[in-house]
Amino acid sequence: MPARLTDWMRPNDAPVGAVAPQSSAAIVSDSADAPLRPNAKLRELSPAESADVCAATAREMEAHGKELAAIEQYERARSFDRRRKGIAPRLAVLYDRQGNHERASTEYATALREEPKNADLWNDFAYFQFEREAYDEAEQSARRAVALDGDHKRAWVNLGLILAERQRYDEAYESFTRAVSPAAAHNNLGIILARQGNADEAREHLAEAHRIDPTLRQPHAVLAYLNELEQDASEIAATDEASPVAVGAPSATTSRRRPKLREPETEHVERR
Repeated sequence: MPARLTDWMRPNDAPVGAVAPQSSAAIVSDSADAPLRPNAKLRELSPAESADVCAATAREMEAHGKELAAIEQYERARSFDRRRKGIAPRLAVLYDRQGNHERASTEYATALREEPKNADLWNDFAYFQFEREAYDEAEQSARRAVALDGDHKRAWVNLGLILAERQRYDEAYESFTRAVSPAAAHNNLGIILARQGNADEAREHLAEAHRIDPTLRQPHAVLAYLNELEQDASEIAATDEASPVAVGAPSATTSRRRPKLREPETEHVERR
């Protein structure tokens, strides 16, 4: 048994004190430094106080990367206080990171019922849906976010991503420019088009991005990548015409190291 009151209240000690549902007692004494005595007065924590302790522990666990422990503590906090707001958004993020997308979706729905006018939540949900390739729903959620907050730059970028994925490039460009410069918007579209295999259109946007702002590094790097791919394809075609490759033999580019297509800085969106 801990010798001092403060030993019961360490935030990392989830199993002791009021953190665990099966033990909701806290010591009350005249001094926080007073020794624990057999006749010390005890009082039961209220459900709200127990939820506070669990939620605080969950935040501590999450801050230290202990996501499973954080989930457990957030769920315990909810068990003490079913009406407590703010738990569902964190559980949505944590369940998503753990790959439990069904639970994450349920928590997002709960969070949005609690705070239907929270633009950040709608933006996070839009990105979650985008990652699941639910593009119709993702667009609706992103539009809810920008309707609630017209200056929400992350939501405008996410909406641009969704629209570009649906090949509505003009609308995507307009969405991007609500958050980033025209050069960055062209850069974003160029990278998305390159991923979709539209190399010619990608080059046009990347070249325009470089023309508007020559200091951007990504358009030049991605153009070089596309040019190398084109050169590789030409060399393979020439090699195949000269001497057909036997089935199973390595291609002309097997050992060649290509630059990796980097994530565009302006496209990447931190949603947490």
